[in-house]
Amino acid sequence: MYSFLDRRNFVEMEKFEVEGNTPEETTKISTNEEASQEDTKDNDAASAETGALTQESSMTDYLRDYDQKDRKPGSMLKATVVKISDDEIFVDIGAKTEGVLKVDELKDDNSGIDIKIGDDIDVVLVRMVNKDGFSIVSKKEADKFKLWSEIEKIYDSHGFVEGEITKRVKGGFYVNIGITAFLPGSQIDVRVPHNYDRYVGNTYKYNIMSINKDRSNIVLSRKLFIEKENEERKAKLIESIKEDMITEGTIESIMPYGLFVDIGGIEGLVHVSNLAWGRIVDPQKLYKIGDKINVKVIRFDEENQKIYLGIKQLTKDPWENVPDSFVEGSVVEGTVKNIVSYGVFIELKDGLEGLVHLSEISWDKFAKASKILKPGDSVKAKILSVNPERHRIALSIKQIADDPWTEISSRYNKGDIVIGNVTSSYDFGIFLKLEDGVEGLIHRGDISWYKRDPNPKQIYKLNDMVTAMVISVDEERRRIALSTKLLEDDPWNKVNDILSVDDEMDCSVVNVKDFGAFIDITPGIEGLVHISELDNLPADEKKLIKKGVKVKVKVLRIDKDRHRVGLALLDIYKQAEEEQTDKSDAVKLESETGVLQKEQLSRTNNDESEDSEKQQVESDIES
Repeated sequence: MYSFLDRRNFVEMEKFEVEGNTPEETTKISTNEEASQEDTKDNDAASAETGALTQESSMTDYLRDYDQKDRKPGSMLKATVVKISDDEIFVDIGAKTEGVLKVDELKDDNSGIDIKIGDDIDVVLVRMVNKDGFSIVSKKEADKFKLWSEIEKIYDSHGFVEGEITKRVKGGFYVNIGITAFLPGSQIDVRVPHNYDRYVGNTYKYNIMSINKDRSNIVLSRKLFIEKENEERKAKLIESIKEDMITEGTIESIMPYGLFVDIGGIEGLVHVSNLAWGRIVDPQKLYKIGDKINVKVIRFDEENQKIYLGIKQLTKDPWENVPDSFVEGSVVEGTVKNIVSYGVFIELKDGLEGLVHLSEISWDKFAKASKILKPGDSVKAKILSVNPERHRIALSIKQIADDPWTEISSRYNKGDIVIGNVTSSYDFGIFLKLEDGVEGLIHRGDISWYKRDPNPKQIYKLNDMVTAMVISVDEERRRIALSTKLLEDDPWNKVNDILSVDDEMDCSVVNVKDFGAFIDITPGIEGLVHISELDNLPADEKKLIKKGVKVKVKVLRIDKDRHRVGLALLDIYKQAEEEQTDKSDAVKLESETGVLQKEQLSRTNNDESEDSEKQQVESDIES
């Protein structure tokens, strides 16, 4: 191997020969350079090769051709440091040319270099020979080469790498594992995270999903590493899991139906019913993700690899020792724990709760629990029943007070005038609150003499004050019937002054039923043309009997006490027939828009009084 100065003299010698020096001068120079017989042979061979070069050839080209026999760019070489300058480091790479690399490649974080002459380093040949006759080498490329080799070995052996997540980018993250690798967002964790930014700046371990050295592309997966690690831990843990064992876990997620707890690589479920002996409505109000808790293994499904855990099982079941004072009929005090649609749960002691059913909250029939009580309220209740086996205690709040229906007949009698506020309204009538726990019903048929088939919801609003007359009191069934129309003048008191048998009159049809047609005689008084009268009509005329049709009728009988007027149909006016024909088109249009359907539905929901009327009329006809 030539030193730096030897190589320089060799180049000068070639230049001297090519420029035309005499053979004697050339021999003299060769003699001075000769060190041994072997050197002479080498020089002769070199002289022969040089003699074949053209005027334009250079020694640099010769050295390049010589070194290329065993080396090419990209080769990994062992090198020894022979010289260090301010900017460059010269190394012996075992060739006729020395290698050179920049000092910056070996600088540490403090801009110093931890290397000296004689040290051995690994380099990669970047270029064979530059214009100065040196081979360009790189320590960084060698480090990168070795790192890639190591990564390929890890990939082939299904090992893992470790690195810091440096940046979040579209679709994932950049990770520094010595070189930059890509981590897809879907591979960051075993569960979809809510906050991806929290991973940036942290160091994790990863499996390598794929590598492409030519494109310097490495794809990582933290998810695979975690899953593999969990499987290993899981296999070990499964061997040690036993029912009734107590262990520590970490809450991984919270659902309305319970907690998922990691107990060392395996997730177990703490169902909401196993959180506490008392009722738990929302687990999120008691726990948060990441909490460390103690749990007890209550069941292990080895076949399906499912673990069922419990927290309440860590304490003694309070239902095993229900206090002796908790007996039927006794009064207890507790705290409102939860309000549900069907009642109120009251905590009597730690883990021991009783239910006040909705019907046992207040004597008011339509009382709402949420308007009377709220969580945290202290209340007294009467125990109705105790069932420790089923973990149930039935309570009543209303039975603490006296039953307002006791001796109700002594306070309300038929004919009494009462005042109450509307508590609820329905299609069949309205309820009035007469006192706490006592309500009366005004049926829609008892609202007014002058409003046929009234709609209670359109007449009254909630909390309206209404004056009514008591019709009947049923203490056993807890019912009071009321009427507002009895406070009006009864038009039937004057029916004999207005009508007489055999009177004929022009009236309008107000309603048609299966048993006949109701005719409006005067406000508050209607008569009935029985179906037997209508059946005698021709089919085309019978079709004309509809609401609003003008007809001529004759009074057959009058029953003032029973509020009945029997009529006979004498004629259907032609004008009414034409008007009815015009109206039929409008009725048809209403039917298409659903209006007629609503009217028909309303008419089919007749009150009980009309049904009784039908039966009575039929009885009258038979008699």
